[in-house]
Amino acid sequence: MTIDHPFFSIYSKSIVRVFTFFLCILSSIAIAFSPLKKSLLLLSFIFGLSLVFICIVNYNIGYIISMGAGFSIFTLSRLFKDSFPIGWIVELFIYSSFLGLIIDCILKRKSLFSPLYHPVTFSFVFYLLFLVWQFFNPEMNSVFGWLSFFRRQFMILILFILTVHAISGIRDIKRVFGVWFIFTFLAALYAILTQFFGLPAFENNWVLSSKTRESLFYLVDGFRRKYSFYSDPAAFGMDMAATSLILGLFLILSSGTTKRIILFTLSIICLFGAIFSGTRTAYLMIFAGFFLFFLFRGLNKKTFLLGIIFVSGLIAVVQVPIYNNLFLNRIRTVFQFNQDASLQVRNINRERIQPFIHANPIGGGIYTSGGQGMEYDPSHYLAGFPPDSGYLRAALETGWTGLVFLLLFHFVILRSGIYAFFKSTNKLIKSATLVSTAALFSFVIANYGQEPFGQIPSCFLFCICIGTIVRSDQLSNNSIT
Repeated sequence: MTIDHPFFSIYSKSIVRVFTFFLCILSSIAIAFSPLKKSLLLLSFIFGLSLVFICIVNYNIGYIISMGAGFSIFTLSRLFKDSFPIGWIVELFIYSSFLGLIIDCILKRKSLFSPLYHPVTFSFVFYLLFLVWQFFNPEMNSVFGWLSFFRRQFMILILFILTVHAISGIRDIKRVFGVWFIFTFLAALYAILTQFFGLPAFENNWVLSSKTRESLFYLVDGFRRKYSFYSDPAAFGMDMAATSLILGLFLILSSGTTKRIILFTLSIICLFGAIFSGTRTAYLMIFAGFFLFFLFRGLNKKTFLLGIIFVSGLIAVVQVPIYNNLFLNRIRTVFQFNQDASLQVRNINRERIQPFIHANPIGGGIYTSGGQGMEYDPSHYLAGFPPDSGYLRAALETGWTGLVFLLLFHFVILRSGIYAFFKSTNKLIKSATLVSTAALFSFVIANYGQEPFGQIPSCFLFCICIGTIVRSDQLSNNSIT
């Protein structure tokens, strides 16, 4: 880290003392001369400044701080009644950590780019350049919509670079996954508590303050969807499903009774989080992830037995004659395609919009469809049209050419994960790449019915998985621990 450099080793105590002294002075001024609200605002600013300083000094700790901010910003926003935009807080911590990484590379004379030399990185940058080219799309009338979308995608690229550098050894794979498990465990636990004891007053008031949110979170059949620390139930449910999948796969691949008990407990807790979210896509994600896992593990006694248990449990849940349980009824609708009114509406919408896709190979422009279209470009033909799918949004806004580039990007990631699994000789790396690939595959499947990519804090799990795949060759060949 930056602080380990000889320059900082000599002067670190002085730097910390001077920084702490100025923070104490500012805190004293805030308390002595400002009203209560302004004092709290200034103290929050000082606290944030301290965290930024830590991010610059140690980008590994900054990575954890950024993830923690990603899990807390939406709850803070609801607590303050959406009175100010706080999405930039996560970006501030990520860019501060990236600055710390650059300083660390300069001081220690190590390459910023050599760990990133991988097909996944090249495809990521290529897709980002395609989005830059979309800025000149003549069908798009709003520059601010493009800037909003591209800013998020560029932030994810920076987060990806940070993740790759954070995984400098085999132990780091355990560390980044472990930090993610801690935050998702807290999120799942909060959802379970709100399921049994109800939402806090400020959360419930936030939901009821908008008819759209109320209809989305409180369904007509009485099901109250939980969203925990996330922006919405769908994002929460998909992350809980992916995390439960990852924990379940690590449980199958691990040894040791204590470790298996911990993994099993965490997996069940996250699974309950997914169930309470009411996100039907979450169940398909788990099914898809286990399917890929069993496919590449091959048919043996253990996988055959686990497969039988998994399929039997699924059939039991769908066919059990209990019809007064909201959760079981919600799960059943995932496999009742002909009776799913929502799916039928989506199919009708897709058929209706296909002529536009065929006639516009480069699409209508970034953020011109759905709610974003109504916000940034309300006069556009696509404004207000519900994409309800990451792939359909790509086809609408970037054309079938953009959809092809997106699918190629996903193909490169999955192909790299499969290649790394069969090539790796280290058992832990082999397991981590297989689990990461299965999780990413579940998100690729989820993208058909939802928009899981690019959201906060989901982007951290996405980067952890692809970062593990990118680093697998170097770690396996060099046997770095």
